[in-house]
Amino acid sequence: MIVALDADFLQDHPDALRLARAFAKNRRGDDGQMNRLYALESVHSITGAQADHRFALASGAVAIAAMKIAHAVIERAGGALLSQA
Repeated sequence: MIVALDADFLQDHPDALRLARAFAKNRRGDDGQMNRLYALESVHSITGAQADHRFALASGAVAIAAMKIAHAVIERAGGALLSQA
């Protein structure tokens, strides 16, 4: 799973070509696994257009959404992520 937080990594990134190739390779699902892309963004982007799920948010809401996602991941891991830090 890939979560893009107001970031157009497929176009507006210094290493966009390498990232786009890696993204496309893992979209093929040759091994039966296929990545999923969730984009939370305040403006339309190439990355958002490629996303399986795109959420249009106000720019200030992206950071709040990121904190909620992090909280959910930590909670699902039973807090183990905190003890490994």
